Amino acid sequence: MKKGTNDGFKVILLARYIQNVKDPYFNGGTLFDYKNKRFYLSGAVAYTKDKQRYKTDYNIQYPDDSKYLSNTQRFKDLNGYNARLTANYEIAKNQNIGLQTIWTNSKSDQDFHTNNAHQMQGDTLYKTTDNVWKNRPTMVNSTFNYSLKIDTLESSFKVIADYLYNDNRESNHYRMTAPNSPAPTFIKIFHPVQLISTAYRPISIKISKGL
Repeated sequence: MKKGTNDGFKVILLARYIQNVKDPYFNGGTLFDYKNKRFYLSGAVAYTKDKQRYKTDYNIQYPDDSKYLSNTQRFKDLNGYNARLTANYEIAKNQNIGLQTIWTNSKSDQDFHTNNAHQMQGDTLYKTTDNVWKNRPTMVNSTFNYSLKIDTLESSFKVIADYLYNDNRESNHYRMTAPNSPAPTFIKIFHPVQLISTAYRPISIKISKGL
């Protein structure tokens, strides 16, 4: 597809995989560049898959011979996507337009499960907690620019416009159970959060005068 020393199409593929016991990690994507005379286009696309698990145990002995035992298991599952697209066109030798867009999106799930036991003389108090935390952020950012060189002294006229969209959807499910306490406790909390913001930066116009 080569048409000259500077024209052509290039693609690069990247991938990485790690297996950590039962938990896989994968990251892959592609980079590309395309140039045809006065038109230039480049981009990148990537994907990440990451699973993790953690386990924590506590065994605490108190002066009164009571004990606190705790076992926590945490599971994390992350799926992330991101992309970038950049385009530039040279309208004439003294002017060009450009556009760049960046997009990111991810899905993060975390599960926590904890068993507690407080052993006292003649009695043991048990407690179980479960927490499911979900997060879904998305972001899009675009920038458009136009540049015009007015004279040979590097005087120029530039126009820049920005757009930003951000959406973060988050929920937290929490449940605590203490079945053998003096007053059995069952607590369930659902906390949904959605934050959406859209911003347009006022169009910026800049005129610079050469020496």
